[in-house]
Amino acid sequence: MNILLGCNHLHEIGGSEQFNYTLAKAFINSGVNVYVMLGNHTLKGLMSAEMKKDLGIEVDLIPRNLNFDAVFLSHNSTVSRFHKEIFSREDLTFNKDNIFQICHGKFHSVERPQFWLDLQYLCISEEIGNYVRGIVGENRDIFIIKNPIDTYKFHFTEINEIPRKIYSLSQSEKMNVLLKNICDDLGIAFDYNNKHENPTNNVIDKMFDADIVVSLGRGCYEAMSMGKNVIIADYRDYMNEGLMDGMIDNYNFDDFLKNNCSGRFSNIKVDKVKIIKEIQKYSKEQGFKNREIAESYFNSNEIVKLLKSIL
Repeated sequence: MNILLGCNHLHEIGGSEQFNYTLAKAFINSGVNVYVMLGNHTLKGLMSAEMKKDLGIEVDLIPRNLNFDAVFLSHNSTVSRFHKEIFSREDLTFNKDNIFQICHGKFHSVERPQFWLDLQYLCISEEIGNYVRGIVGENRDIFIIKNPIDTYKFHFTEINEIPRKIYSLSQSEKMNVLLKNICDDLGIAFDYNNKHENPTNNVIDKMFDADIVVSLGRGCYEAMSMGKNVIIADYRDYMNEGLMDGMIDNYNFDDFLKNNCSGRFSNIKVDKVKIIKEIQKYSKEQGFKNREIAESYFNSNEIVKLLKSIL
């Protein structure tokens, strides 16, 4: 079985890049041959290098004379390049019933669903699914797929009785400065990685001794897999202001998941007092519960089984 994955960019370590890396690994583990293309062929880097080193995948190298059983393309730029350069190759064949655009968001133009053939859509949250449905109409197939997490790689690590360290994956200097000031006031250690300023491909080691992780989206699920308490909060360039859902627990998680743990379910404005109140909800027991949620919802091997079942 041959699968083609695509992503607009693999030059840094972010949510859609990690999504495609994890999906590729899980497909390979299931016995599938995986090939990867870029929407923008110039944007190779950190993640494409990881794919080559860890998975043996040379991004944008698609050999001749292959039959592809399914195609999963993140971002409309990748769909466009696939249409123009790959689908038209006479030496390749594709199952037209199994070509999907993966939709990770709704605020950036590159996330807008593309129209082409009988393209189907995989959306990573109910919110994004509703957004895509509003654009493509009722006649296109839309599936909701949770973020695949390598729950073996993001292994459980027991946390402290009281929080001693907070680790942030915020992409905002403003947010990280605020968190640093809060941690200084509370006597809690602080560390961060902003993919635009000081990216790391070693998130697991950075999370290892943290008790609380502050993030949006995929970073939340990786932290949950490691048994951390998780606060959903950040400033992003597409937000008018900082938004937060707050501390994840068993009772609120399904609601937060509807909006991909983006802060847009609760729409609480970020400020120092509110962040401190969320830190005060810290619970060692919740760390165990978060690991259970991650194993149940996000196991990448199970998600690949689900994807195979819809082909």
